[in-house]
Amino acid sequence: MFLSNRHAAGIAVSLAILVGSGCGWLRIPEPPAQTSAPVEPPDTSIPFETKEPETYQADFVNSVGNTETTNHFSRKLGKWRFDSFAGTDLSRSIIRGDSMIYVDHRRKIYSEPVSKASDPQPPFLNDLTDTLLNGKHPAKFEKVTVENTDGLDVYKVTIDGSNSTSIITYDPSIKMVVRHEFDGGFAFAMRNFNLEVEDSTFRIPAAYRKVAWSAFEQQ
Repeated sequence: MFLSNRHAAGIAVSLAILVGSGCGWLRIPEPPAQTSAPVEPPDTSIPFETKEPETYQADFVNSVGNTETTNHFSRKLGKWRFDSFAGTDLSRSIIRGDSMIYVDHRRKIYSEPVSKASDPQPPFLNDLTDTLLNGKHPAKFEKVTVENTDGLDVYKVTIDGSNSTSIITYDPSIKMVVRHEFDGGFAFAMRNFNLEVEDSTFRIPAAYRKVAWSAFEQQ
């Protein structure tokens, strides 16, 4: 069902966080062995500022090895839209304007769900954007030097109570995290970021027809 598919995006992000942090939340990391010269400990606070803009759009890409899954998110003046793809083809959308609209682009139909969501943004979308934009999990940050990063800052991150590390890439020009790589080969990236969103983004295509929610749920 469409709702299940949409929640899968949030679940994937949550699993990524768990993979990156490991299971040892209660363990205290062992201090590094003392050498002849003292080693400066990594920063325990987030060394950069992040804030989700009121108006923006971007692709959010999950990747494992050579396999990628792309979703697109747009937001403007309290409205938002979430798109998922089948390969490179636009498949499904959720559009939140005056009401919540679900769109099936393959069948060229749309519908309103029976239950009315009151939240300005559902939990799975919060998970999707929070992971890269606003995530502030207790962790140690250590800036590392990486060649050919084109002005991007790279940090090695160790979540408190875990021996696992992940790599964050931060773009100071837009004040946002643009990539987060976890142990196990999983990566989550933001691409094609743009601060401009057309009003037409939140409109239903004229050729699409409205159907009952029960008919929309049928695959």
